Amino acid sequence: MHIHHQTAMTYEYIVAMEQHGKIAFVNEEWINPLQGHEPSAEDLQSCPEPHVFLNAKGAEGWDLVSVVQKTNEAGDQFTHIYLRRQIGSQHG
Repeated sequence: MHIHHQTAMTYEYIVAMEQHGKIAFVNEEWINPLQGHEPSAEDLQSCPEPHVFLNAKGAEGWDLVSVVQKTNEAGDQFTHIYLRRQIGSQHG
């Protein structure tokens, strides 16, 4: 007789933020090194497009969990992309 012990899966998460068609932040940190102290238009252009970012993360074992659009007080729209991957997965 086989007895299967099921253990709870544990995940790690990242939250990416799309701004003006580019993935600018991951876990509240700028995705690329900045040229100065504040992100510039050039810094933003150096960021990956969402499909490029998602393909790269998918290859690393990350799964898309949710996408949420938010608007700040100034009326700017931001898209938050939530990804997760199982801790201890062979991709990590």
